Amino acid sequence: KSCTGIACAGGKLINLAAFIVARVACENPIHKCQDEGFREIDAMFKATTVPSVTYVTAVLDVDPYSKPGTEWLEAARAKIAEMDTAGTLTGLDVHLQGGSSVEFDAVGEVYARLPLVIGITMVVVFALMGGFFGSLVVPLRSVFSISYTLLLVFGLATWTYQYGLLNWTGLRFLRSSDEISWLPPVMTFSIIVGLGLDYDVFLISRVLEYREAGFTDNASVLKGLYKTGGIITAAGIIMAVAFGGLMTSRLIILNQAAFLLIVAVLLDTFVVRTLVVPILMGLTAPYSWWPRPLPGTPSPEEHPSVEL
Repeated sequence: KSCTGIACAGGKLINLAAFIVARVACENPIHKCQDEGFREIDAMFKATTVPSVTYVTAVLDVDPYSKPGTEWLEAARAKIAEMDTAGTLTGLDVHLQGGSSVEFDAVGEVYARLPLVIGITMVVVFALMGGFFGSLVVPLRSVFSISYTLLLVFGLATWTYQYGLLNWTGLRFLRSSDEISWLPPVMTFSIIVGLGLDYDVFLISRVLEYREAGFTDNASVLKGLYKTGGIITAAGIIMAVAFGGLMTSRLIILNQAAFLLIVAVLLDTFVVRTLVVPILMGLTAPYSWWPRPLPGTPSPEEHPSVEL
């Protein structure tokens, strides 16, 4: 690490120590700033447009936007706070700005509010699904399935880009970068929720149609899954291919965003809508639509056949 001076005199940088000594000496009525160099520094200080402000530029030996760089920033801020508490800053207000500090603070604010955004989003999903289907069980199942997708997707991304799960493939866009950029999870969250909810509504609506037609709970799920499976699969593959174009970018941030979206779509298509939702509906069979009133199912002799 190295620090440049806060001003120049005679083509030479004035370091912080010399500046502080000069200011103290020139403010001391006994010393009366007898040193010519001190007087020059004092004159420069008084001539500045903002006499109460100065700056020091710190040049790090690491990338300020990397993890070691942000760790240095946090340590420096902690040290400044410690010195301020101990009273060793002699009345000075010290702030760190520029470089990665602005982005670091912005990211901190975004992630501090992200849990609230997630909570509000899930409440809105619950309210919309509950109002549309007239049920309390359906929105609970939707929130669970969407949360399941999010947990798997973000967990797999962490495993891939922080711990090198897929380094063995030799593919540049799947290579570990030691960390996940802060933007892709925030940017893709709403997209993943929207895609998952879209597929969920499409499947559940068809299942409800068969249930209201008099099919049993299990038969309704079977018919609905069969009738919508091809469309959901085709849509999922198309979306995965479309998002896959971002994998060709040389920007790791776009690679990570594409990875999150592709994995989310494929999981929703081949795991969640195909396995998880039918299993959940099978477990809650008598109460899958509670408290929505539904017609009773006929006896086995009268029950319509499930034609596939």
